[in-house]
Amino acid sequence: MKRITATLITILIMLTLCPALYALPLEAPDFSAYSDAYVVVDAQTGEVLAEKNMNKREYPASITKIMTIALALERANLDDKLTMSEQAVNSVARSASHIALSPGEVITLRDAIMGALLPSANDAANGIAEYIGGSLEMFPVMMNAKAEKVGALNTHFVNANGLEDENHYTTAYDMAMITKYALTVKNFREVFGTTEYYMNPTNTQPEQRHFGTQHHMIVTSTYQYDGAWGGKLGWTNQANHTAVTVAKRGDIELICVVMNSKNKWEKYKDTKKLFDYCFNNLQKVTVPAGTVKGKTIPITDGKNEVGSATVSGISQEYGILVPKDVTAADVEVSVNTKKSYTKGEKIAPEAVFSFKGADGSKQTLLTVPLECKIETDQAAQTAVANETKMYDSAPKSSFTPQQMVFTAIGFVVGGAAVLFVLFLITRVLVQRYYRKKRRRAFSSSPYIKRL
Repeated sequence: MKRITATLITILIMLTLCPALYALPLEAPDFSAYSDAYVVVDAQTGEVLAEKNMNKREYPASITKIMTIALALERANLDDKLTMSEQAVNSVARSASHIALSPGEVITLRDAIMGALLPSANDAANGIAEYIGGSLEMFPVMMNAKAEKVGALNTHFVNANGLEDENHYTTAYDMAMITKYALTVKNFREVFGTTEYYMNPTNTQPEQRHFGTQHHMIVTSTYQYDGAWGGKLGWTNQANHTAVTVAKRGDIELICVVMNSKNKWEKYKDTKKLFDYCFNNLQKVTVPAGTVKGKTIPITDGKNEVGSATVSGISQEYGILVPKDVTAADVEVSVNTKKSYTKGEKIAPEAVFSFKGADGSKQTLLTVPLECKIETDQAAQTAVANETKMYDSAPKSSFTPQQMVFTAIGFVVGGAAVLFVLFLITRVLVQRYYRKKRRRAFSSSPYIKRL
């Protein structure tokens, strides 16, 4: 009965799947890129629109700070005050980016965030990490937990600033998912779109500090891009140049991530090409709620039906980006499920948005995990329980055949070990007895001269 009870409790668990969205990219743009990896996604749905090596592990450098800032805004207020520690300040080499913070200096969280964002100050990022996570070591644990939650499964952070470490890595796709999450955090858009900031004097610094963005696509420059409103850059010798840029035109907002660009300006050239391709060739169509209805799928134990999985339908409308010659009527939505599931099997239903290309092939646009509620069938439970009672009433060994074999082996091995230990003890005792006997005989010999 214990086995049945445990099984029924397991089946009754409500499975709420991760709300992160994912998809295969549309037909890739035909151009060469400087960056080793890149991806463009819809900022609302996460639909992948263009990519190259998007799942390849790369070093992120300071685009790491997007996660640092998002976690800070999610857990604290901009006007909170924090005190810089000796470790937060002096663990950053003065050759790395910093804003000359000093141990004991009291600043606001807003100051720290703007310092980490605009001049990419590593000491400011460390101050955030200690204030939010309690220590420089604990904050990356929070970062990694959040990364996994938002679907960044090929990411591992070891610090809050992005300084070089072989165990500090991510992918272009993961950084897009992290940025997509960050855009939903209160006040993140406000700070991410800031291009200039004045930091007031503090208890240790009588002068005002002035910060300005280093991202050339969101300010007046040769590389300024129409619609680009926020972003973060990164660079180290190990990572080369990295960049995350967000741009919006009309009802389309895109996130572009480029990684491992060798030249300072290459990241802007690639980002511009990718944005141009998406904005010029794609349009948004609306797939209404209710396009796919919910359904119930039986769960069996291999013989009887013991429960059911109720899969939710499409309960909200989705804005899907498609080529401009594709209409909303061309978009098909299907639900990926099995006709039945076996008890204990993973149940992960998903809605798939797709359309047929010019060659008639089906092209996936977006895949959305669906919620699934698992329930048991009471009649089936009773039948299974009765069968179990009958089985339990019959005389039988409490061990399975496998357990009996392993138990017998255990007895044999254990017995042999005990016998071997007894043999060693007996041997030592016998040797000591005869050694003493020889000494006594030797000492009583008339041929030994006494001194």
